[in-house]
Amino acid sequence: DYVGGELPLQNLDRKGKLLGKRDMADLPFLHEAAILFNLKERHAEGQPYTRVGDIVVAMNPCQWITGLYSEEKRNVYADFLIWTAEEGAEDDDDEGKKEDVLATFGSLYDKLGFDPHVYETSS
Repeated sequence: DYVGGELPLQNLDRKGKLLGKRDMADLPFLHEAAILFNLKERHAEGQPYTRVGDIVVAMNPCQWITGLYSEEKRNVYADFLIWTAEEGAEDDDDEGKKEDVLATFGSLYDKLGFDPHVYETSS
């Protein structure tokens, strides 16, 4: 049920075609219908990963996507994943000091709750 019975605004390009984005934060109107449409479109294109700002959204593609975890792709994403993981590993302790966690790739991912396949494919 929508407020006042009005449907949410659609994200359209200049030609009137529904718009999808790699980063959903770039959509003009971000609401449940827009998120579901964007995820459906990316899933149909074999792109199981999308994002909303700093949040990564992953959908199970229910099939193997050739090249998704190739050596070339792993090399491209490995540094980015570790850089992002290191940002999340800095926590303020009770005394207000930064606690820097220096760890191996695997334990960084474990600390942040990533599934094993993520760091196995990126290390």
